[in-house]
Amino acid sequence: MLAAFLGVNRIDGIIPDSAFGVKEPIPRWPFYLLIALVVFFLLLAFLFWVEENPGTFPRVETWWARTRGRLARTIAPLRPQRRPKA
Repeated sequence: MLAAFLGVNRIDGIIPDSAFGVKEPIPRWPFYLLIALVVFFLLLAFLFWVEENPGTFPRVETWWARTRGRLARTIAPLRPQRRPKA
């Protein structure tokens, strides 16, 4: 149809050949990593909000306090001991 309008039989070269082709798809793992990080920081934001507003979610608050205590006990032997000031 376009060839008849232009009066030519061949229209090669009007659209470059590089416009068509099979391209390798972009990897999906950065997208999934971004989603995982968003969910992780959303969870942390909720836990810190619960910590700042005591009594709103008592079961979550007790679980978070217990978990923070366990983490502190686990990490404490790994930290260097502080010397008392004279």
